[in-house]
Amino acid sequence: MATPSWLTHAAARGADHRWTFGAIVATYCEIERCSTEDVAARLDCTTDTLMWISLCRRPAPDEFADQIQSIATRFNVPAAKLAAIVRRVYAIGALRSSDESAQELIAARDRADDDGEDL
Repeated sequence: MATPSWLTHAAARGADHRWTFGAIVATYCEIERCSTEDVAARLDCTTDTLMWISLCRRPAPDEFADQIQSIATRFNVPAAKLAAIVRRVYAIGALRSSDESAQELIAARDRADDDGEDL
């Protein structure tokens, strides 16, 4: 099956939308400092297949296993490898969020110290 001409553009645009698998792929590439070709190789698939996966909705936490399995089955990629990529992105995202919260608390504490008042 030939790759549709619009697929590359759609997959790239999907990376801009947090609810897509494309955003997961883009974040994973950023975290691991790798290319989409590297991600495709880790999933034992082609870059075209990865672009199709990128158009999917990101897995919901309460249906994670079922949705990962559905995507893996649909695109013939190993579910465990796909889940590992998603979990890595979710874990780093959680760490980044907690780090930002800690930085906000430190900044607030520093402002209180400068004012001579407690929070």
